Amino acid sequence: MEAIITTADATGAVNIAPMGPEVADGNFRRITLKPFRSSRTFANLRHSGTAVVHVTDDVELIAASATGTVDPLGLVEGLLGDGL
Repeated sequence: MEAIITTADATGAVNIAPMGPEVADGNFRRITLKPFRSSRTFANLRHSGTAVVHVTDDVELIAASATGTVDPLGLVEGLLGDGL
């Protein structure tokens, strides 16, 4: 499993970092992150205590997004908010 971790600093600036979280119980009730102490991710987690973990089992997707080679689908109309 691979993940992208997004955090924000005190000014609201977003940091995005790849990370391989550890799943403790096999069903995602608890995950462990191990950012480097010198990283912005670590500093942001110390400051706010919050993060968003975007999980995938497709390592190629993370590599493509990191290198800017993702081909986005474009606008998909009529899905957001329908039926809510």
